[in-house]
Amino acid sequence: MKTITLLLLTATLCAAQSAQLEEPRTAQSSLKPFYWSVSVALTGTAIDSVSSYGYGEASPFLRGADGRFGTRALILKTGTTATLLIGEVIAIRLTRHNRFAGRIAAACSAVNFSIGAGWTVVGAHNFAVRHH
Repeated sequence: MKTITLLLLTATLCAAQSAQLEEPRTAQSSLKPFYWSVSVALTGTAIDSVSSYGYGEASPFLRGADGRFGTRALILKTGTTATLLIGEVIAIRLTRHNRFAGRIAAACSAVNFSIGAGWTVVGAHNFAVRHH
């Protein structure tokens, strides 16, 4: 199961890296903060997934038939994060010549940093509870 986790996270990181290689130009701001926020969001998701895998899950959306966070939950969590990030890249690309491009990139960055921080805190809590 850890192999599946690594494969899904690697695929998501590769998608983020390919988006970074084709960086759209914005007149108002650099996209480096956005790319940093993508890595923070992916890291937070990975920490929470690793800390939850095989243990009881509180979320009914992610809980399997046995009440645990399993492969299905991992696919849903990774897919949801990837969909969010792909949507953000599309939004930034569609507005790259727009006067609001910098604001959209900044808003996406704020969302990603928040998600990453939130999942990191949840993952840290899971590790503390499981290994205490």
